[in-house]
Amino acid sequence: MQNLCVSRIKNLVVYLSLAFGTPSGDAGDVDIVAKWSEVLANMGIKILSLSDTVGVSSKETITPLFSQLIPEFQEVTFGAHLHTTPQTWKDKVLAAYQAGCTRVDTAIQGIGGCPMAKDDLTG
Repeated sequence: MQNLCVSRIKNLVVYLSLAFGTPSGDAGDVDIVAKWSEVLANMGIKILSLSDTVGVSSKETITPLFSQLIPEFQEVTFGAHLHTTPQTWKDKVLAAYQAGCTRVDTAIQGIGGCPMAKDDLTG
């Protein structure tokens, strides 16, 4: 995919799913996300989106990831893909932004949101 994007003068966006934790309660691991960020950056990927596809992220899990990875991989633009609720989205987006993230995926009233997410996770 990366080679195709490069040949067409496009930027591939890669999503690192479960970056903030798993549905079974396992915590996200900064070292694992950093390892895969490095692998992908070495392939020439310039946009990585840290993803919470199951709605388990919080300020306490968002801040450390972006705070460590953004300075460590200055050639990469990191984004946030956060499945969240209308009640909790603002704290999560603010945590990502304050940690240096300026790229955030959004869905307005669920339009454009993930079709597999439960209705309570379509921000």
